[in-house]
Amino acid sequence: MKKFTLITVCIVCSLNFMLQAQIKIDASFYSEALDATKKVDIYLPNDYYTNLETKHPVIYYLHGANGDQNESYQYALHYFVTHAENPLADSMPAAIIVSPDGSCDPYLGSFWLNSELYGNYEDYVISDLIPFIESEFRVMPEKDFRFVTGYSMGGFGSAYLGLKHPDIFRACAPMSAAHISYPDTLMNRWINWLYEENGDYHFNYSAGNITKLFFTVSGGFCPNMENPYFIEMLWDTSGNIVDTIWSKWLNYDCSNLVSNLTSEQNISFFLICGTEDKYLCYPPYLQFADSLEKYDIDYKYSYSAYDHGDIDPEANATMWRWIDSLAYDAYQHDGIEDHLINIQATMTVYPNPVRETTNISFKLHSPEYVSINVYNQKGELIQELPDKLYTTGLHEIHINTENIPAGLYYFQFKSGKQIVSRKVVKL
Repeated sequence: MKKFTLITVCIVCSLNFMLQAQIKIDASFYSEALDATKKVDIYLPNDYYTNLETKHPVIYYLHGANGDQNESYQYALHYFVTHAENPLADSMPAAIIVSPDGSCDPYLGSFWLNSELYGNYEDYVISDLIPFIESEFRVMPEKDFRFVTGYSMGGFGSAYLGLKHPDIFRACAPMSAAHISYPDTLMNRWINWLYEENGDYHFNYSAGNITKLFFTVSGGFCPNMENPYFIEMLWDTSGNIVDTIWSKWLNYDCSNLVSNLTSEQNISFFLICGTEDKYLCYPPYLQFADSLEKYDIDYKYSYSAYDHGDIDPEANATMWRWIDSLAYDAYQHDGIEDHLINIQATMTVYPNPVRETTNISFKLHSPEYVSINVYNQKGELIQELPDKLYTTGLHEIHINTENIPAGLYYFQFKSGKQIVSRKVVKL
């Protein structure tokens, strides 16, 4: 029997101002694929429980090796801040961020794969997690509003799941993905690392972090429950690649899997990686990008002089804006009234900056009740105009702002199901 249990709800505030806060839910649910109860962190937009008719896109974030669902906090925070600063934010809702637990002790993680050793983590995401989210939260259940991203191990997982399930995801954004493909530069360096940690070509899981990562990858790519450590070794005891095992690794080479895509499947990629990545993730990105170009698959990229553990804020902000733009385009083509909020009004606030009086001009295409609220930077409601029924056509409202202290404010306009916010500076 499936059991879904929501455990804790808390508010996670941004560093900038309260209106960019988000609601964090620590949840657990039963996964049939894993036959286990798994944890998942869910970040909701701050207005999720006030705008009850708004549906949201979903961004699935997959964590890296030796991590868990809690790794997503800084990424979720950065997304909501970036979204709030995006000019498109007035015309579209923020996404919900979903971060499942892909840990798998005593290994560094599941690599988000179906594995005899780890369990069916691919099915866990596709067949269990997504239906759970779409049954319990107000989301847009179409492919055009589902996105997947992740870091390191999760970067690989996001790319792999995007390639395997282009019917599920509109776009994929792997960040510093581990083993997204296997150029010679990476594989030669790996065998040298393993030799340095182990002293020879007899590998022991406890020899060091590189060896643990190798065993973890192997547990996803080539598990064998009858072998020591439950994996098949890619290299023999002389340091030579075993061809039969190598062929199994190539089944997970994302640059090869690109050949299964067609441009009509409408999946796009955003590639983020540091050129100084100490685990040599950058050369695989170049190989992966070559495959995307060869098969005419839409992609963008941002490479900068960052290491594996570093975050490039500008690259990430560009990625979040890119995801927002894809969702926005889908709203326009798929019928925004079904998802967003029956867009029927436009609003202008002037002058801006303001002094004694603020003018609000708006146009309605059908009769609607309109209300206007004014919030300060802390998210506190300082002034409100109650609901009033307005007829079709152009209207103008004048608000006395003479006694409001100087500062930055947010004028929130609500018309029927539509909510639009405008930043206003009071002098």
